[in-house]
Amino acid sequence: MRRSLALLTFLALPALLGAGFGPPADAVTGQLTGMPPDVGIEIGTLDAGHTAFASFGGAHLSENTPLEIGSITKTFTAALLAVMVQRGEVALDDPIEKFLPAGAKAPTYQGRHITLRDLATQSSGLPRMPTNFTPGNADDPYADYGEKQLLEFLASYELKRAPGAEAEYSNLGFGLLGYLLARRLGMDYATAVRTRILEPLGMSHTHVGYTDALARSVAPGHDPDGTRVPIWHDNVFAGAGAIVSTAKDMLRYAAANLGDVKGPLGAALADARRPRRALDLLHRVGLAWITTNADGIVWHNGGTGGYRSFLGLDEAHKRAIVVLANAVIDGVDALGMHALDPSVPLPPGIPADAAVDPQTLAGYVGSYRFSDNSTCQVSRDNRGLVAFFQPPGLRTRLHATSATRFTTRSFGVVVTFAGSGDATTMTVVQRGGPPDVGRRYNPKT
Repeated sequence: MRRSLALLTFLALPALLGAGFGPPADAVTGQLTGMPPDVGIEIGTLDAGHTAFASFGGAHLSENTPLEIGSITKTFTAALLAVMVQRGEVALDDPIEKFLPAGAKAPTYQGRHITLRDLATQSSGLPRMPTNFTPGNADDPYADYGEKQLLEFLASYELKRAPGAEAEYSNLGFGLLGYLLARRLGMDYATAVRTRILEPLGMSHTHVGYTDALARSVAPGHDPDGTRVPIWHDNVFAGAGAIVSTAKDMLRYAAANLGDVKGPLGAALADARRPRRALDLLHRVGLAWITTNADGIVWHNGGTGGYRSFLGLDEAHKRAIVVLANAVIDGVDALGMHALDPSVPLPPGIPADAAVDPQTLAGYVGSYRFSDNSTCQVSRDNRGLVAFFQPPGLRTRLHATSATRFTTRSFGVVVTFAGSGDATTMTVVQRGGPPDVGRRYNPKT
């Protein structure tokens, strides 16, 4: 059932339009279909020095609500690097071994060392994630990966190509970069970013990682199905995604990147944004920041277990937009890009779940066994059906497209039920692969 949106949506909309640009309201609300009342999207715009904010959904977000910004953190790590280069504390072509603990090793390729430049331009040759990344808690995956595991990975990994040869997006690379810069300064990453970037920019509501008070005030995050999920603790990966911020502070950051801040810090921010190499056929990358070739929009996005974010800059027109959501909503990027460049298509709206008789749903509840002896436990709550596949230990909500057919909002799974009673079957197809039929069974037998 389509949920009604809070009155706040419509009260805030005129202010957003008053800024001169922004995604259409129905496109924003279309991304919230089927989400629970405590999910929302916060949008802030900056146009010729004027800011405006709009809140959508029932979460009562505002420009001052703290939210995880995920990988937009990488642009702050890049800014820290640019400031340190400017001050002569590091050089872009310094090899990473220079800043590792004594005796620690780093991979090389035919004599070519990984440099700070390679890390910052996503061309280090390191994988997206370290090969020894095995989270003990999937709901907080980075919490138990620390310096010890990072150094063990670096000592054992063999590069598949030369650093700088080609681009490959790497969370590992930026986590490592933040770690190395903090070591060079003799302080932790949070202190380095706060003293070198946040405090000079007046970003007093932006934090690297969580305090107990911040954990209590952050808007709760949700997975793609709208289920609440825990906050993340990034540990040694802080430089890749640990920042918690507000829409108001993120527009302050955008304004600084559009020239409001002069002097050495302004020059360092500009240097970080400058494209340095091709990321793919459509984009170039600077120090973290991505530039779209077709329109020159400079941007970065972010995502954690329960949040999505987008920050885009139109330097030619001195405009910026930030889009923050306290749920994993795929359309966040497209909403922001469309506002800056209307030729970018808006994201399709999420269709409402089909109405299914509660007795029909109750008939699907039970345990199913598949041809490979994997199982699925189907349960029901006040929002509908939930499937738990074991292995791999995947829990996901089933969204009805008809009385018998259901889909997931992630993982590309389509489920079809047939029969009734003990003869009920559950056919699963993932991303167009071959179907597998699960038959109801009694787990106690």
